[in-house]
Amino acid sequence: MKFHWCQFTAFRLLMPFILGIVFSSYYSIDLFLLGALLLFFTASLFVYQLLPISTFSRWRFLHALGFWLLFFTIGAWVNLQTNEAKSPQHFSHYLTDKNTVLLVEVNEPLVAKPNSYKTTVKVRQVIKNDSLFWTKGSAVVYFDKDSTQEKSIQYGDWLLVNDFAKPIAPPANPHQFDFRQYLKSQNIGHQLYLTAPNWQLLSSGNGHPFMEQIYRLRTTLLNILDKKIQGKAEKAIAAALLLGDKHLLEDDIRALYSSTGAMHVLAVSGLHVGIIMQLLTVLFAFVEKRFRYGSFIKLWLVVLGIWGFAFLTGLAPSVCRSALMFSLIAVGKHSKRNVSSLNIVAASAFILLTFNPYLLFQVGFQLSYSAVIAIIYLQPKLAGLWEHQYKTTDWLWQLTTVSLAATIGTLPLTLYYFHQFPVYFWLSNFIVIPAATGVVFLGVLTFITYPLGILGDWTSYCLEYLIWLTNVGLSFIQSLPNAVVTGISISSFQMWMLYCMLLFVLLFFRVKQVRLLQLAILLACLFFGETALKKWETLQQSHLTIYHLKNQSVLEFNQGKNAFLLTDSLTSTSAKDYRFNLAGNHLELGIDHIHFISPKEENPKYPFQFNDSFYQIKDKTLFILNKDLHTQNAIDDKMHLNYVLVKNSPFIDLDGLLDLFTIDYLIADGSNNYSTRSFLKKACAKYAIDFHSTHEDGAFVLDLNE
Repeated sequence: MKFHWCQFTAFRLLMPFILGIVFSSYYSIDLFLLGALLLFFTASLFVYQLLPISTFSRWRFLHALGFWLLFFTIGAWVNLQTNEAKSPQHFSHYLTDKNTVLLVEVNEPLVAKPNSYKTTVKVRQVIKNDSLFWTKGSAVVYFDKDSTQEKSIQYGDWLLVNDFAKPIAPPANPHQFDFRQYLKSQNIGHQLYLTAPNWQLLSSGNGHPFMEQIYRLRTTLLNILDKKIQGKAEKAIAAALLLGDKHLLEDDIRALYSSTGAMHVLAVSGLHVGIIMQLLTVLFAFVEKRFRYGSFIKLWLVVLGIWGFAFLTGLAPSVCRSALMFSLIAVGKHSKRNVSSLNIVAASAFILLTFNPYLLFQVGFQLSYSAVIAIIYLQPKLAGLWEHQYKTTDWLWQLTTVSLAATIGTLPLTLYYFHQFPVYFWLSNFIVIPAATGVVFLGVLTFITYPLGILGDWTSYCLEYLIWLTNVGLSFIQSLPNAVVTGISISSFQMWMLYCMLLFVLLFFRVKQVRLLQLAILLACLFFGETALKKWETLQQSHLTIYHLKNQSVLEFNQGKNAFLLTDSLTSTSAKDYRFNLAGNHLELGIDHIHFISPKEENPKYPFQFNDSFYQIKDKTLFILNKDLHTQNAIDDKMHLNYVLVKNSPFIDLDGLLDLFTIDYLIADGSNNYSTRSFLKKACAKYAIDFHSTHEDGAFVLDLNE
């Protein structure tokens, strides 16, 4: 069967548009040049349309190339126009000193964190040296929880901030979660930590009136769930699934849904919007029969209902994607035209990226569209492999193929971002998809029947019991042997190889060309070859790493797949500290075994020798200084130290230390206070000693094989 690529017009134009966004994100391009290119390609295509038919047919490839270049340029231009950091009006250009005052507008309701309240703000004005400047740009703000004043902050409030907006720092430890890159994908590059004396409320009610009403309604519905649902886990899941509020979800619930492949249920997205669309379609079915132009009225009632739900959940990107996609599907069905589903998906992506090209770099956007495209293309083919006579078995098979198609489409991204694979994902979806439908239905009934006394109590009880039952089912799946494969680490290049392999295999079944299968096999060989090379490098590796943890000291020796940790307090802290600061590096390095070093006894497994505070690692000598050092008598034969680690802010007589040792490098880790770090930095500059502070420079990493 011949593959008609020309029928996917929107999809073909989306590809160069995306490439333009990516190119302009990594390479500096002049905006004026892009505007000139945009005009040139537009004019060229217009002139091309005026050519005689014979000439038009002869140079058809130039027509296609022109459209590709035009949409590539549009993508780059839209991305640069959206990038607030590159605007001359961005507030960061006025932050030359700390004597500035910011006038900011609260962009969303506060979210409670363990030690603070978090929100995002738009910086409207900067007041500096008695001058006022109108500005652009957003920042993330953390309010101290010590005062009750912060709780009164609402969406649309204008605040006067007497503090310095700092650029978001890169991750302090190797392969740690990059919060700066995460916020960059939301067009945010600065943050503020505010206490009560540093800000004051100027005015309220400056936000969009419609959004103010939406946020008030959302708060009311959250309060209903809080009153009606007693279980902590059930309450958090109901808030996440119905209203997109995930701040109540605890780590154990996230781990349960993630390890069973059901995490997509907790993020309001296509599944939930699809359920809402079906409910609205059934609810307004009578309109189509009773009124003139009933079909048209029903269409807009359904579309308005979909977007009402999207606004109610806070217009999260995942909801906007799904709402736009289902709106276009509803319009397509109403027009009764044979519109390609892939074109609808591409059109929705094009519209969203036009307004916010930064969505392209968000994991949720990538997973959502990968899953939808795979379901549209693969699911009918998988479903056709086995036909059923009974509705029940056919429904189960359809559900299985949808889950399988989505998993195939998102597998490379899942392995790259989350480093795990839930083996029983297909079994979990038998539970969570029907349960999600029931939860949405019962959730809507709970909100409607809340004032009706016992009826509202009964509805909310059914909602809570259904969520509890879902958790019980997922807990059983999680307890099955080998329920999740963890510790998977692939590079971005390997991720793209997997997608190319998948593409070549699908094209092979479509056009039956053996060369495509050969290319897929070649990529598979390259993929496993890179994996084998990485494993060999893991066995040969040897590193010394001094991590940065606030008020803690963590030193690590890596030898092959083993990590040897010397730490004061990590073993007694929560596992969250380990996951956030060290786990990413261990995953990247292929660490299988972690050993905690006891300074009081030697172990033949240790890849070093030590005596008290002196460590000998291959040809390097490390001295750990963690207690007060006073001046001692100088000696003629000084000991040479390659590295000195200072921790826990000891008193240091550096002159006395240099009378005993010659030092190449001095390192201050996260357990030292500011005064100790400042003293060491000045002293090292005086004596020409290399200095590294993990507070400012991040973790210290030394390759011991070099």
